[in-house]
Parts: sequence; C-alpha cells; structure tokens
Amino acid sequence: MMDSELFHLFIMNINNALENLIHEAINRNENLFILFLDLDGLKSVNDRYGHDEGDSFIKAMGTILRQLHGNGELVMRYGGDEFVVMSRNYTDEKAVEYIRRIQRSIDEYNMTSGKEYKLGASMGYSLVAPEEDMKLEDLIEEVDQEMYKVKKAKKEKLKRQQP
Repeated sequence: MMDSELFHLFIMNINNALENLIHEAINRNENLFILFLDLDGLKSVNDRYGHDEGDSFIKAMGTILRQLHGNGELVMRYGGDEFVVMSRNYTDEKAVEYIRRIQRSIDEYNMTSGKEYKLGASMGYSLVAPEEDMKLEDLIEEVDQEMYKVKKAKKEKLKRQQP
C-alpha cells in the first residue's frame, strides 16, 4: 500500500471512531467531553535544541495522553503541537480531574526527563450534548477558544511576574 492509501485508511478509521463515539453518546443520552491541548514552548524548543528535540517534545505529550487513556478517551494529534481528546459520559468534575492528571504527568515528566526545557501545555475543554449533524470542526473550534483563554491567562501571569 502507498503512504497516501494508508493515510486515507487512518483518516477513515478516526472518522469512524468519532462517529461511533457521537452515536453512542446520543443513544445513551450522555455528554461529549472534548479537550483541546496546545503545547507551550514548542517553537523555542525547536529554535534552541532543533526539530528532533521538538519531535521528542510532541511524542512525550502523546505518550502521557496514551498512558492516561482509560475511560474510552479517543486521543488524536490535531496539528503540529495540538491534541484533541474526546470521550463520553464526563461531568465537569471528571473533566477537571482528567486535566489535573495530565498536569501531574507533565510535572512528573519534567522532574525525571533530564531535559533542560520543561514540557507544558494549555488545555481547554467543553461538555457538549451531541446531535446527529454535529461537525467535528465546529466542536473543536469552540473548545480551541477555551484553550486560548487559558494560554492568554498564562502569558499575562508571566508578564506580571517579570520585573
């Protein structure tokens, strides 16, 4: 099989998994949990240590997210340094705890990695009542805006801390 054929199969499988997740949530009358995660500082890692180290930065986050998989979460790399996690049957409390678990895993990674830089991420989430005609792009756009609020607040906090 050619690479483009494999990629097409991969995309079809992801779309099928997403459709199944949405239909299951609809049938069970459950919310969809959508988390948008954006890595903090990837550009500076790439600029200072090179793109191979930047790839390690991305892979480390992927590993963390895979290790925390345990409640039917579907984890996808969405862009260069962005990930999307979707699941069903989440509450706000469960979502906040999941994000805390991600942050604890990031902190553990930073303490044990021996890297000069710190892995970091800004995360935003939404709980959505699913509908048959939902478009994934619309859902991700909404939760992406939540993540950017978090990222902006982090940057403003850093500015206030600098002399």
